[in-house]
Amino acid sequence: MLVGQMEDQLSVGRKDSLPSLRRREVRPQRFLPLLILVVIAIVFGFLGNRLGKWLEDQGRLPFLTAGDETDAAQRRSERIARLSRITVPPGASSEYVAMLELGQRYVRDLLAVFPTAPQALAAAARLQDLAHDTVAEIEAWKMCLELQPDYEAAYARLCSLAKQEGDFVKVIDWAQAARSHGVVSAEVRMMLAEALVNLGRKDEAKQELTALVQDHPDNVQARFLLGHVYLDEGQPAQAADLFESVVRAAPSHAAAFHGLSMAYVRLERLEDAQKASERLTELKKAESEAQRLHLADFNDARLAPQVVSQIATETGRLLMKIHATDQAQATLHHAIELDPTNLQAIQLLSDLYYQQQHYPQALKYVWLLRSLEPDNPAHHQNYGRILARWGKLKDAETAFRNLAMAFPRSSLGYSALAELYIATQNDAQEAVQLAEKAVYCSRAAKDYAILALAHQQAGNVQQAQVAIKEAIRLEPSNPHYTRIQQSLAQQAP
Repeated sequence: MLVGQMEDQLSVGRKDSLPSLRRREVRPQRFLPLLILVVIAIVFGFLGNRLGKWLEDQGRLPFLTAGDETDAAQRRSERIARLSRITVPPGASSEYVAMLELGQRYVRDLLAVFPTAPQALAAAARLQDLAHDTVAEIEAWKMCLELQPDYEAAYARLCSLAKQEGDFVKVIDWAQAARSHGVVSAEVRMMLAEALVNLGRKDEAKQELTALVQDHPDNVQARFLLGHVYLDEGQPAQAADLFESVVRAAPSHAAAFHGLSMAYVRLERLEDAQKASERLTELKKAESEAQRLHLADFNDARLAPQVVSQIATETGRLLMKIHATDQAQATLHHAIELDPTNLQAIQLLSDLYYQQQHYPQALKYVWLLRSLEPDNPAHHQNYGRILARWGKLKDAETAFRNLAMAFPRSSLGYSALAELYIATQNDAQEAVQLAEKAVYCSRAAKDYAILALAHQQAGNVQQAQVAIKEAIRLEPSNPHYTRIQQSLAQQAP
């Protein structure tokens, strides 16, 4: 499929005269140096083989010979070929098999064109998951990590697979490997904490969960699990506080009401415990019915189009990176046909049309994103930015003002308006006020940089220098902020 399309894109010692008739005396000391040399050679040979094997396992063999390199490449090709094949589960429906075969074609072409792209191997992993081949899926994720040791999705999935198997030690191993490579996602940290709890390592779990709650206050499951740790430690008051915060944020969290009931009993708040228990009973009935409906609705044939749509999305993303726009466009359209709610594919298609300056089509897909995620302010901001780039400045200003009114706690509307006024030199003082609101909402480096530019345009050089200094403190490696600071230094009296 892609391979053909992409070919155009890539293009004699001395002999004694008489033997001695006397038996020579054997002196072992004469052979000792030779014996030592032999032993040293054996030891170094053994160590060399072990070192070579370890380096091969790590994917690093800087002193490979040409033959070794050929062998390594051959082994890698064999592994990739294995991941390109699927085994159809017995009894599979024709619709499910058709989706598996479509996904297989995408993955084969992806791995042929992008054999060293982690995203291609991630697509292969998803295909093997759809085919219920866990061994092949794990192999694909491991190959992802060989290419990119900080690939977050690989660690999350490997932790999840180990959790499903009840192998909590392996969960911890993968989570710690992720942390050693700078991956600190809340999902991986949560699975680490759950594994620590299941292994009875409560102190470590408590430490991990406390940090997780501090870093992600909206993580309901982390607060719930921390509440159980406190309950096990004999601290029902702290547990009750946590369970109460969970049910406020998630009123249908049945397990939290169960924990709350136990905490209230230990606190001798029996009336409250009775109310929590009654609510738990109600939720359990509703939960059982919902689970029954979910199981009736769930099957491979329904899930397969979504997975293949994700694979097509990764294909489109990689095609965009090599500027194969026609193929990327067709692939992303196919991804949306397979799953009309695929947000990533819709966003990528909108970005692609935007890059091509096809603004009406870009707006069409941003509008679709807004309808699918009406509470996401980023889609509203992107809508206004496309209008501004199209030259429809009044419409863009209206879109940004509507964004600021609809999401007053978000910085996106304020910062977008401020940038628009700075770019059009429309109203420097209002741009300053808007940028200050954005900074108040986000405390983000980009908003401090916008504030600096607004102050600069308004002639407030000292305030601009203070703002850009804070942006650089937050993101010291951003060259754009350094250029703004240099420009301000030239204006300073």
